[in-house]
Amino acid sequence: VRRPLLDGDLEANLTRLRTRREPLYRALADIEIDVGSATIPQVVEMVLSRLSAVEDPAQDGEAAQDGEAVATAVVDEVAGTGAGTGAGTGAPR
Repeated sequence: VRRPLLDGDLEANLTRLRTRREPLYRALADIEIDVGSATIPQVVEMVLSRLSAVEDPAQDGEAAQDGEAVATAVVDEVAGTGAGTGAGTGAPR
């Protein structure tokens, strides 16, 4: 399988993509979180806090709780803690 992004200067390729895509990401984002040098658990808390602060009348309490569980599982999976169903392997669920 050919991976064009991995060819040549990976850092330059990723920087170019980020520069090109960032305006779109910002335009589409409902929230932005500056994580700086925060730890993964701190980032999880920031994300959950911001998500709970966003008022969405279409969601009931149960849906919001489900969303928090999914967000926590995804962060656990990305962090490699194994708490998600993919056991920290990045495996699809």
